[in-house]
Amino acid sequence: MKICLLGYGGMGQSAGRAATERGHEIASIIDSKNPLLAQYKEISAEAFANSEIIIDFTQPDAVLTNLKELLPFKKPIVIGTTGWYEKLDEVKELVAASQVTVLWSSNFSI
Repeated sequence: MKICLLGYGGMGQSAGRAATERGHEIASIIDSKNPLLAQYKEISAEAFANSEIIIDFTQPDAVLTNLKELLPFKKPIVIGTTGWYEKLDEVKELVAASQVTVLWSSNFSI
């Protein structure tokens, strides 16, 4: 699987390591706060060109904005960011309208 990591803090890095250990490829990394480790600072078509799935480990206040930008790319999305659940109803509406597969969990931390 070719993965785009959105957010490359501790959890994004852990997810990247786990994925590569299992034979998956990190096709791109997007992180505006970690430009030395990321190839891209913002969401763009170029950043997703070689990805099959997007994994979001950003910030709670960015999840809704990110989702609105990600859905048009029609790629499955995993949201591992926590703390944004007051917006869950709006997220469900956006996802249903887009027909994009989205998986979220309240905690991916080991």
